Amino acid sequence: MSLSWASKFLSAVFFMIISSTASAELIKAEGQYDLSRDITQRQCEANALLDAKFKAMGNAGLEKVSQTTSDLCVESGEKTNCEMHEQTMNYFRGGYIKNFEILNQETDSSKGKCTVAIQADVRKYLSKPDVNFVLQAEITGKRRKFHGEEFIVKGEVSRESHLYLFGYYPKTHSGKVIRIMPNDFEKGIKANGNFQIPKQELQNTYKLVAEFPEASKGNEIMEYIIVLATNKKLDMLSEATLEAFDQRLDDLGRENWQKIQIGYFVLEDG
Repeated sequence: MSLSWASKFLSAVFFMIISSTASAELIKAEGQYDLSRDITQRQCEANALLDAKFKAMGNAGLEKVSQTTSDLCVESGEKTNCEMHEQTMNYFRGGYIKNFEILNQETDSSKGKCTVAIQADVRKYLSKPDVNFVLQAEITGKRRKFHGEEFIVKGEVSRESHLYLFGYYPKTHSGKVIRIMPNDFEKGIKANGNFQIPKQELQNTYKLVAEFPEASKGNEIMEYIIVLATNKKLDMLSEATLEAFDQRLDDLGRENWQKIQIGYFVLEDG
């Protein structure tokens, strides 16, 4: 697991399944990605699928938000490396993909290209975010972390909120969202103002550690930390697909939560 702590797997909590509150639209889209010797065919296909999802959301009229890669580019000094990860660091505001069907998937080794065509069920939030509900968060240290490097999540929330921490791994763990906190050591955090995860008094109990996946090709990989603040207490499974994760937030109501998605690289050698 790319983020580890001094415990075994966390015990699962059940999702509360309720009906969707968002409007639906079926969108077809095709994504592509270059197959290079630095990535596996599986990673190439996963990137092509990600490209198709982004195009489907863009075609549905959702607003694209580009997280800056400037700090990562300065640290790496490699333009091509920044270009390769630029797409992964884009996300959309105002909706999500509830589910999707792969219509066609091809890998042409002679052309060095992976192609994935999908039909996506794109949902738009019916409610708007509360502009007075503000969340800020960041990870300590640089965004390019070596294998084994420890870090802390620090932030601030404008009102009393329940806080949650997740890891999202687009290239590993089947692209699932993994719950990091609450866990066996930190049952939950309710904060109003500044916070940190793990709490200061629990830093010797469990740690957040960057880990480079053994099966990954190349010498670095892109991952995410997701910090979530909610007005209401939220039960989540220990892991879920990104679609199920977004569906759960939609069920809660867009005005009742804020989240920060923090991208970072894990480098193989320290």
